[in-house]
Amino acid sequence: MLRILALAAVLLSSVACLDDSLEDSGSIASLEPSGEGNLSLEWAIFMGDEMHDCIDAGADSVELTLTGDRGEQTRVMACLSGLAETDAVGAGDYDAAIRLVDYEGNTLDQLELGTLTIQANRTTPIGAVDFVVVRDPIRRDNRQ
Repeated sequence: MLRILALAAVLLSSVACLDDSLEDSGSIASLEPSGEGNLSLEWAIFMGDEMHDCIDAGADSVELTLTGDRGEQTRVMACLSGLAETDAVGAGDYDAAIRLVDYEGNTLDQLELGTLTIQANRTTPIGAVDFVVVRDPIRRDNRQ
């Protein structure tokens, strides 16, 4: 019986300490997600009704911009691969936008992706993004 009472006393004091530590922090920030995760995505480029590659579209890169409590951060991925996985991003919620960029840094197309939730130690799939480029394809025989 004494063991049970001793165990109950230890448990109650542990809960009291935990409650005090939450009150002392004075902030909810300590309850925010911690750790890092990343994002995966793939993309296709359409010119008219036809799918084209990055070279035809004159596209150099895909830029993914994430805006959250930690500020704004941009991940740049080579267009030619058609898919990518970002490096580490802090866990949390982000408003996401993506744009297709040409070799001079001009935007060929851009999309708002809405809010994405990145979980710690996980890859969050964005899925497929379809860019629409409004111009004629670059003729390959004119390039060097």
